Amino acid sequence: MKGFTKETAASAGSKSKRGEDRLTREIKDKIALVINDNLEELNKDLKEMTKLEKWNILTKIASYAIPKQQSTEITADFQTTKADLEAIFPKIEDLEDLNNIQLDNIIDNIKIISNE
Repeated sequence: MKGFTKETAASAGSKSKRGEDRLTREIKDKIALVINDNLEELNKDLKEMTKLEKWNILTKIASYAIPKQQSTEITADFQTTKADLEAIFPKIEDLEDLNNIQLDNIIDNIKIISNE
């Protein structure tokens, strides 16, 4: 057997050509059928539960009905130049002509840039 190469890594990360696992699909279908067959009783029971109990049950059931979302993280590395800052922010002598709202907007923009 060959070692782990760029090509085998790409194929290892791809989805299976077989599609979804048959057993998993059958289990999901059976759970959906049980919930569907007992929906009236489930609704009656939910009315008798506390809010916490309801949410616990509903979140557990939802995990079988709604696909789980994967988190995605995007990072960017960029450099802010003096020209960029001069284009965004007015020169100090121009600040005297600004009203409070405009000054607040500049301060908010500085906070946003400093947090990035």
